[in-house]
Amino acid sequence: MNRMAQVAFVDDDKITLKYHESIAKNTTLIEEVLTFSDPKEFLLYLGAADVIPDIIFTDVEMPDVDGFDLIAELKKMNMDIKTSVVIVSSHKSIENTINAVDLSVKYFIEKPLTEKKIEEIVISLS
Repeated sequence: MNRMAQVAFVDDDKITLKYHESIAKNTTLIEEVLTFSDPKEFLLYLGAADVIPDIIFTDVEMPDVDGFDLIAELKKMNMDIKTSVVIVSSHKSIENTINAVDLSVKYFIEKPLTEKKIEEIVISLS
């Protein structure tokens, strides 16, 4: 890997969000960690950002805008060309897995993430 990664976590569960932020900051592969509990705020951030995250970790089940809606919006903004999306969810069903494949999600991982798993993902997507 040539440089450290910038990652974003999108999850309405603030405890999980804080946990994932904490373990991501412990890795030596990540330069910046962004967190958003509201997918709409994340989309607004991306619309105005000069630099977008290398990897976006998103939950599936969120109010108003779920993870699949978020990914569809990223595609409309052509962000899926510039970033990799990883779904992190406690709802790993056949239907969700098929939706993830259809949306070209790089990984579909069950919660919670571990520091080792984050490092493996960052290395494989860099």
